[in-house]
Amino acid sequence: MDRAEASRIIDMKDIASRLDYDFDLFRELAELFIEDSARLMKLIKINIDNSDFPMLRKTAHTLKGSISNFSCESAYNLALMLEKASASASENEVKDAYDLLVKDIDNLQKSLSVIMKLDGF
Repeated sequence: MDRAEASRIIDMKDIASRLDYDFDLFRELAELFIEDSARLMKLIKINIDNSDFPMLRKTAHTLKGSISNFSCESAYNLALMLEKASASASENEVKDAYDLLVKDIDNLQKSLSVIMKLDGF
């Protein structure tokens, strides 16, 4: 993945503006997100496997909030979809949203890693 592809996943203009162009802060948030999102995705999978929809809803909500820091509309919307599906205990919708979210979180993590290697926004 290169910078151009990463910029298609993350709205760099928006995030740079929201962070007051503080690239060090971006790096710190990105590192935390990569670590935390991996943990949250594991919890989400456990919640799905156990059909624990109340906990799944909370975990999806937490992940959605973390994603919102990075101006990644696609992953945010999928986390929201997962949160809503878990609130209605719709197993098929939960599984569909999860499958799509796994791919988007992976792309977001890769994009953040690429951008962190740069000297700035």
